[in-house]
Amino acid sequence: MTQQAKRVTLFDAWAARYDTAVAAGGDDFPFAGYDEVLATAVRTAGARPSLRVLELGIGTGNLAERFVAAGCQVWGLDFSAAMLAQARVRLPQAHLVQADLLAAWPLAARPLFDSIVAAYVLHEFDLTDKIRLLQGSPRFPGAGRLSGGCRHHLPHHGRACRRRRTLGNMVG
Repeated sequence: MTQQAKRVTLFDAWAARYDTAVAAGGDDFPFAGYDEVLATAVRTAGARPSLRVLELGIGTGNLAERFVAAGCQVWGLDFSAAMLAQARVRLPQAHLVQADLLAAWPLAARPLFDSIVAAYVLHEFDLTDKIRLLQGSPRFPGAGRLSGGCRHHLPHHGRACRRRRTLGNMVG
């Protein structure tokens, strides 16, 4: 079984319990500060009505739900069919697509996005794949924003490290 197939199996199995795990996480790794990370991503993206948002690794839709509540139009990509099934129940108005983020994206013919967001997904990729992922993302119409964040344990630091970062402004 390939590493990617193992990851898909892991996340498909986790889907039914994911939101419960997040809620129960409290201050424990990896969900310490989860709500703050999501709030920061929404604020950094400049959520407002009619903003066209693409979420990478949408999972069960926790971050996307905040954008929908702000009146945004939301698209989401995820490799896990089971995670997307949970998101479809939560966000019937969102445009959800099963896709490998490192493969050609099926949304190429869709409208351009004002903002691309990612929370709790980029840590899944090594630096080379992160660069490939970001270079392959849809072009922004004029000035756009890519934002995201996570709080994760960095083994090479030997301690829990909180990381919240705006990935930056991008010009298409």
